[in-house]
Amino acid sequence: MESFKDKITRYSFIIIAIGLVIAGFSLQKGSNNNSVEKTAIVIHESNDINDKPLVAILSYDHKKYMLKLFQVDRLDSNKFHLINEISQAEKPLEMRKDKETNGLWLHFNKKWVYFNEYLEEETRDKKYRLDHRNNRINWEKENNLITLTSLTDDSIYSFPINENDKVHFIAPLAKDNSLWLAIINNEVKVLLL
Repeated sequence: MESFKDKITRYSFIIIAIGLVIAGFSLQKGSNNNSVEKTAIVIHESNDINDKPLVAILSYDHKKYMLKLFQVDRLDSNKFHLINEISQAEKPLEMRKDKETNGLWLHFNKKWVYFNEYLEEETRDKKYRLDHRNNRINWEKENNLITLTSLTDDSIYSFPINENDKVHFIAPLAKDNSLWLAIINNEVKVLLL
């Protein structure tokens, strides 16, 4: 027969266990709310269906920033193939393309670092860094439609979107504007227009 003291001890352990489970879920949910938005840069735009676009995507995972380099296979349902990934303790302030290679530049506190097409750090003269993100489109979201305007030929493209969706990034993957990369609600998507 269980004594009153034993019942109190048992119920105390149950209450403490429930409290720990609730606290664990609260902490996990809180850490997800502080997630960093993904960002990307299209390093190489496809010239035709056989030419694979090259994309770098920056995300935050397990207390470090991850930079992943992908080729997009247009002949295989636009499947992303990972070329390489590196981690960074510090968040890059900006990403830019290189003028002559399929490498990219990351900007950290007053310092630019060059990474080649395999995400290997190399010494490179800063004169090869593009001075801007080299955008050739403007885009805006209005209600449930994204409108893209080409800065090179004034062409206008649009695609539907949910009204509550948040667009973080959008850029062409193909020079003919038939394929686009978008980050919507922190998910990477390929859009066909």
